[in-house]
Amino acid sequence: MTILSGSHIALTRDSIRFQDQEYFKINGQYPSQPVSIGNDCWLGANAVILPGVNLGTGCVIGANAVVTRSFPEYSVIGGVPAKLLKSREES
Repeated sequence: MTILSGSHIALTRDSIRFQDQEYFKINGQYPSQPVSIGNDCWLGANAVILPGVNLGTGCVIGANAVVTRSFPEYSVIGGVPAKLLKSREES
């Protein structure tokens, strides 16, 4: 599993390294967004969680999923990009 909170700036044709340095000069830090994973979550092998994602309590993330957005508690998600497959709250 991989959890990433950092990112890069790639908005222009300038080198990404240069854009990151300019961002740092202006903001005093490199671009990042926190990741939050709730209690009792299960992350499958090789799942990737990208910056800014919040996973609620009890989420299940399938193997090899790439999670690009947040999901509410008890979500079962998978795929590339990850999507909601079902809720564990369903009867």
